[in-house]
This record gives sequence, structure tokens and C-alpha cells, in this order.
Amino acid sequence: ALADELRRDGEVVGREIEVTRHEFDGGYQVGRVSVRVVGVVGTVPHGHPEADPPGTIYMAHAQYPLWAMSMAVRGSSGGAPSAATVRQALAGLDPSVPAEGVRPLGDVTGETLAPTRFVLALLGALAVLVVTLTVAGLYGVTSETVRQRGRDLGVRLALGATAPRVAAGVLGGGLVLAGLGLAPGLLLAPELAEHLRAALGYGSTISGPALAGAAILV
Repeated sequence: ALADELRRDGEVVGREIEVTRHEFDGGYQVGRVSVRVVGVVGTVPHGHPEADPPGTIYMAHAQYPLWAMSMAVRGSSGGAPSAATVRQALAGLDPSVPAEGVRPLGDVTGETLAPTRFVLALLGALAVLVVTLTVAGLYGVTSETVRQRGRDLGVRLALGATAPRVAAGVLGGGLVLAGLGLAPGLLLAPELAEHLRAALGYGSTISGPALAGAAILV
């Protein structure tokens, strides 16, 4: 995102830009320093994977020293090394540098996605409840309709109507009721999805196949 903004005024690589520098050597000071762009990296999320990442500048630690920093460590076999291994490796480089908060990357992403998972679990539970109530209500209405029309259906069968045709008529009435219930939901779904997206701060547009699948399921 930041590179796109800079690209509007010409080439990005080689340009001199000013950034805020925080210094912690003997006290805390804030100043401005001029740096040169030497490359552009891909977009890296700094929070939820679907949230728009902020503009980020990567600088060498020797050029911009900080009192603390975060590191992602990968083992030689591609897996996640243990906390003891990470601390031992850091102690071998500089025994005065402490290693705090060493934990697997899965725990970090889990904490980031926890609010989203909670919301999705809550919505899933509500969806199951709504589907259950819908099925029970539709079954009850259809059953009561058949009971009230029992004599009429019997007369039709006696006059030569086939059982599949009578059953199709009953199911057709149930589908009409289901359609009347689905219509408002399908009309309001895009608006409700936008409200949910605004509340969460991220998310994609509503999916037509997802709506069709939900309608078929109900």
C-alpha cells in the first residue's frame, strides 16, 4: 500500500524519504531521519489476515536500533524450534540479549483469529438454531395442513388421483411457505453482510453460491 502511494510520484526504489526515528540511547528522543528506498517487498499482514495492512517500512537494525524487536525463527528442518533452542541460539550470539515471549507461531495466529472464531462460532450456533426452528415450524405447519385437509385428500384419492400427485401437491404448499420465508432473508442478506463486515473491520463481499447453498439446506 505504501509503495503504491509513493509510485504515484515516480519510481520508488532510490527515492529519499523522511521517517520518524525513535532513539533510546541514554533516554527517549524522537527525530526525523532521511532514508533511501532500496527495494519493495510484498504485502505482509500485521494482524488479521483479511485486514488491510498498514504501510510498513523495513529498516536495518544498525540504521534504526530499537530497545526491543520481534523475530520469526524457523528450524533447519523447516519446523518450529523449541523455546529452549531459541534462547540457547540467542545466548550464543549475545548473552546479554534476553529472549522473552518465545512461543509457536500457531499460538500467535490463534490469538489473532480468536475474536473472528468466536463470532463465527456464535453465528454458526445461531444458524443451527434458526434452521432447527425453521424445519420444526415447517414440519408442524405442513402436518397440520395435511390433517385439516385429510378428508379432501381422501376424496381426491377415491376419485382417482395418484398418491405421488397428492404428495406433490402437499410438498408444493410447503415449498411455497419456505419460499415466502426465504425471500426476505435473501433480500436482506447483502445489507446484513455489509453491517457484519463493518463491525468486524474486514471480510469479503457476500457469496452467491453460499446464499444458494444456505437456501437449499433450509
